[in-house]
Amino acid sequence: MAGKNGIKPSKFKRAQFKIVPTTKIIEPSMEALAGAEVEVKADVSMGTYILLKELIASEHSDQVAQAFGDEILSAWNLTDEGDKPIPATGAGMNLLPASMAMGIITDWLGSLDTVPDPLVSESRNGALSEAELLEMGESSRSLVNSSGLD
Repeated sequence: MAGKNGIKPSKFKRAQFKIVPTTKIIEPSMEALAGAEVEVKADVSMGTYILLKELIASEHSDQVAQAFGDEILSAWNLTDEGDKPIPATGAGMNLLPASMAMGIITDWLGSLDTVPDPLVSESRNGALSEAELLEMGESSRSLVNSSGLD
């Protein structure tokens, strides 16, 4: 018998898995924003992500900052020249110079699109280094040598 949403509960170890939204602090890479901290959603729906990417690619640049500020931006430490806090909203994003607004958005996108660095060392096909062999001790070394891995 199918459970809620057509899923058979007996197939899963847990009844449900809650997706909890998280945020992260971005320190913009733009020199003009040195010292700024921007709190953004670390996880957004695919719909929001695709919408933002489409807006960036389109000629609707006025909507990019608004959407980012309303959907992704959580908080920041930005103030205007009179030390009045700029609201961390779409309207606040639209108050920023275009280069700063796009810099923040670009840094956020870069933080999402980051792929982990590849392994730094090349594979040795299971061979152990001399240092690793020394750490293993004499009895283990003779086992490795007899297996043809040296």
